[in-house]
Amino acid sequence: PHDSAALSAALARIAVTPDLRATLAAAGRAAAAPFGWPQIAHQHAQFYGSFATG
Repeated sequence: PHDSAALSAALARIAVTPDLRATLAAAGRAAAAPFGWPQIAHQHAQFYGSFATG
């Protein structure tokens, strides 16, 4: 976490490697998908709905 040279090298590699960049972007989107607004709204509806049904 404190190795700025390694971070710089990794960012440079991502910047010049389109396939790696695309892979990382797709993985990021997949990791974030469960936290989108539709999912959050559904979780809230389930949570508050559980009080209405006892």
